[in-house]
Formats: sequence, structure tokens, C-alpha cells
Amino acid sequence: LAPVLGALTSYLAGMTELTDDPEMPEIVSHEYSPLIDSSDMGPGDWAMLARDIESNYYHFDGFVVLMGTDTMAYTASALSFMLQNLGKPVVLTGSQIPLREPYNDARKNLIMAIIFASSDTVNEVTIFFHDRLIRGCRAAKVNTSKLLAFDSPNLDPLAEIGINIEENAHLFRPPPRGAFKISTSMDTRMITLR
Repeated sequence: LAPVLGALTSYLAGMTELTDDPEMPEIVSHEYSPLIDSSDMGPGDWAMLARDIESNYYHFDGFVVLMGTDTMAYTASALSFMLQNLGKPVVLTGSQIPLREPYNDARKNLIMAIIFASSDTVNEVTIFFHDRLIRGCRAAKVNTSKLLAFDSPNLDPLAEIGINIEENAHLFRPPPRGAFKISTSMDTRMITLR
């Protein structure tokens, strides 16, 4: 099975949690054509995301990036540094079980990502996954076969979801002091030593 352009937009339009609840924010979706395979994402794709956020920055209260989990932590970290003086939430999310499956984690992750993207207390790039909102530049994929796929070593989650949303407000970044801008240049020359 391959992703189908427009399928997500159609699915979102049919989600009554998003369309019938007056407390949920209005959603405008944008799908890339061709669709991007997250396992192939790299600096050029991260720069494209940053430029799209920049061009829409003053039109929306927050942004949700839906993607596969293969490069989500790398994408979140890169965007954390590319989006400078960010004054609104950018929430990345995805799922371990595809949205098309009867039992999946995608629907809840998506709904909670939208809720956090409409927050006025989050001013940074984050990942929402399995009941936790974590700082994007501190995220790591720690498991490929369990729903708790991402963690933030040495930093508590910014928020955890149970019956209520429990925020660790002392961890939230303060509002930015300068104007929003992006920096998309990256030096891709590197070597890894073990």
C-alpha cells in the first residue's frame, strides 16, 4: 500500500472530533506533491518545511506536521534550529500503527497534536507521541515496535496526557524576544566515529 495524495485531507474532513466540536481549531491542510517518504527526508526537505512555515507564519496560530517516524526526531531537531524566535507551536506527530488500521495510535496523536498546536503557551518545535509532548531538539526515537516510540532523555515531557493534560509549565520556553526568522543553510558534511 502506498500513500495517496488527498487521502489525509479527506479523512480530516470526516473526523467529527475536528468538525463538530466548537472548541477545536479550524484546520487547513497542505499535502506535498509528490508525497515525501519520511525515511528519505533530509536537509532539503527540512528547509522546505521551514520555508512553508515561514510563508504561513502570520496566517495561523500553530502548525502540525504529520510524518512517518523514521526521521521525525531528526526533523524536529533540525526545525528547532531553523525556526528562530518561534512564537507559536510546531508539533510533529505520526504513528506506529497506520491510520487506516481499525486499532491505531494515529487518531489520538493527531487530535492531541492539533490541540497543542492551538496552545498559546508552547513556543517551540515539539513532538506529540503516545500521550507525551516532548521538546523537538531533545527527542530521540527509542523503539520501533512499541507505541512509546519517542523519548526525551534527561528532560521530562513538556506535557503528559491522562484524564487531564498535565503541563510541566516550568519547562516551557518563554516568548521570543526578536522577530521570527528562518535559517535553512546546513553544512551536511560530517563524519561519525565510534
